Amino acid sequence: MNLYDQYVLDPFHTALDNDDRGIPIPMPKLSKYTNYIEKAQNVFIGGKQTSGKTSYMDYMYFINLFMWWEKLDINERPPLKLIYFSMKSNTRIKLQKWACTYLKLKYDIVIDIPTLNNGIGKLYEVDGDRKKAVEAATSFFALLEDHLELVTGEQTASAIYNTVKREMLKSGTIDESGNYHLNKDKSNQITMVYIDNTDKVIPESDGNQSATSEGTKRRMAGYINKFKNHFGVTTVAVVPSVLTSPRTFKDSEPSYKELGYYSEISDLGLITYNPFNENNLKYLGYDIAEFSFNNKVRIRTVSIVRNIKGVENVTVACAFLGECGYFRELPSANQTGDLERFMELLSLLD
Repeated sequence: MNLYDQYVLDPFHTALDNDDRGIPIPMPKLSKYTNYIEKAQNVFIGGKQTSGKTSYMDYMYFINLFMWWEKLDINERPPLKLIYFSMKSNTRIKLQKWACTYLKLKYDIVIDIPTLNNGIGKLYEVDGDRKKAVEAATSFFALLEDHLELVTGEQTASAIYNTVKREMLKSGTIDESGNYHLNKDKSNQITMVYIDNTDKVIPESDGNQSATSEGTKRRMAGYINKFKNHFGVTTVAVVPSVLTSPRTFKDSEPSYKELGYYSEISDLGLITYNPFNENNLKYLGYDIAEFSFNNKVRIRTVSIVRNIKGVENVTVACAFLGECGYFRELPSANQTGDLERFMELLSLLD
C-alpha cells in the first residue's frame, strides 16, 4: 500500500462510512473549528489568573466527556480511563467543584462550594429538591470513580509519567520492539490524562545539572508527547500564562505565546480570557461592564491559538458561572435581541 492510500484515502473512506467524529463538546460554534475530542491529542489551555482555564478544562473535557460516555448504551460504551493530576486542589475541593459543574449540567442548578458546605458565604438555603439532586448525583460519581485515577498534590514530571505508564500497562503491553499495544478487550479504549496546572510540576535534576524551569517544561512536554505517540493518550493540560504588564488593551489579548514551551507540541491550543480584569471593556464589540452583576463578572472568552487540523485565531465569547465552572456560548454582539434576553437571564442569578 502506498503512503497516499494509507494516510489519506483509507482514512477518507473510513470517515465517510463512519459518522463517529469523536466525543462532542457542548459549544457548537467552537466545535466547528476545534472538531470533537479525539484520541491521541495534546490539548493545552492557557490563560491569566481568574480567566477560568481550569474550570474550562473540567467542564469541557472532563465532566462533559464522562456524561457523554455515561449516556451511551451500556453495551456500546468503549473502555474508558481517566487519569487526573490535581496539582493545586485537594480531593475534597476538586470533587465538590466537579459536583457543582455536574449539578448545573444535569439539573440546571447553580450551586457553589460554600452552599454545599452550608458555609457563611452560601448562595441560599438548600431546599428539598436541591438536596435530592445532590444526593442523586452519588450514582454518577460512583461510576466516575470506577474509571478515574485521581492523583493530588504537586508531582515531578517523572512521577506523572510513571503513573500514566503504570495505568496503561493495566490495559496493554509493550512488545520486544518497545511498541505499546492495548489488550484485545481494550482495543478501543479512550484514555485521557489531565494536568490542572503545569506550573506545579516539581523541578527535578537529571543527575548532571540542576533543574531549571525551562528544563522542567521540556521534560514534561516530552512525556506528554510520549503519552500521545506511544500510548495513544489524549492529554489536556492547563498552562498558566506568564504575567506581563501590557502597554495597551491589545497586548493583553490572547496569544499563542501564552502557551510558552507547550505551544510547540500543541495539537490544539486554547486561551481563556477575562476582558473585564484587563479593563478591555469593548472587547469583541460587547459592553463588558454590563456583564458584571454584584461583583461577579459573567463573561469569558475562549480563543483558538493553535490548531493543527483547522482554523486558528478564532475567539468565542461565553457566559461564565464561576460558582459551578459553567460556560455557555453567547450570541454575537450584533445579535442584540438574543443578547438582551441572555443578559436578563444572567441578571436573575444574582
